[in-house]
Amino acid sequence: MSSSATETIPQAKPQRHTVTGDVHLVLRRGNTVLFGQRDNTGFEDGAWHLPAGHLEAGESVVTALIREADEEVGVTIKTEDVQFSHFMHNSSSGGRMAIFFIEASYHQPVPVGTR
Repeated sequence: MSSSATETIPQAKPQRHTVTGDVHLVLRRGNTVLFGQRDNTGFEDGAWHLPAGHLEAGESVVTALIREADEEVGVTIKTEDVQFSHFMHNSSSGGRMAIFFIEASYHQPVPVGTR
């Protein structure tokens, strides 16, 4: 038997799972939570939602949260005010990770008419 017949064929490494990362912000003032209403996006327009968005390449979840708070509802968040709340993984539809944060010391005026 030749040596090539007894060699082990290396197995292909499994493909790594890729996911879309979402960040969601729970902005509270007392017992009130701030929601935005989707408008002119082409997806779920009219629906009420927490300020949220996707992670961009190379971005930390906290940086994404701060960026999305400003883009979605015009609120400035400080890194030290961000508290982790909940993590949700959905492996269907290609996979999503939703990471929820609470910013409990929200004292700015309620934003109007952003994005």
